[in-house]
Amino acid sequence: MADVELEIAVAFLDKDRGFAYGMKLPWPYLKGDRDFYINLASARKDPSKKNAYITGRLTWEACTEHDKRNPHLYRVVTSTTLKSEGVPYLQKVLPDLDAAIDYVTKPPISDQIEKVFIMGGGRNYEICIDDPRLKRIWVTRVFGDFKANVFFPKFEHKFKRVSCPTLDESMQEDNGVKYQFELWERFTN
Repeated sequence: MADVELEIAVAFLDKDRGFAYGMKLPWPYLKGDRDFYINLASARKDPSKKNAYITGRLTWEACTEHDKRNPHLYRVVTSTTLKSEGVPYLQKVLPDLDAAIDYVTKPPISDQIEKVFIMGGGRNYEICIDDPRLKRIWVTRVFGDFKANVFFPKFEHKFKRVSCPTLDESMQEDNGVKYQFELWERFTN
């Protein structure tokens, strides 16, 4: 991959950017958000390639088996305790985000990869916000009063909200919870 561009996909609460409570989402299941997240992470121009899907261990463990076996994703988990041997659907475990990004963006793995998504958890998000290779943040902004104890870092000072012709930015609702999709791109100098 010549010029590495990282993307984040995250859903968080409008009031405080909370995105987890324990190992679960703070809000009820949002089918529209799940569909958006899976379609975004799976979309490729070259059907012979996969998208790298980098998560932390807790995010990986919280994923359903259905999500883990998505054939369009090359899954890498950042962890110092999890071992990848014998774990179904997991391609590699590496100790930190830098090692994971390095692994998927250099041959021979990079030859198989079209895009690189950072999909959690909190520590990976904290590190990635300051990485100049992070170009886009796909946000599902969830409206409502829900408890959270894990929060997405402040990013608005480095990114601007942009419109995207393929993104439905209208207010959505599932299970009585309102949410809205947004795209943010890093400021360019």
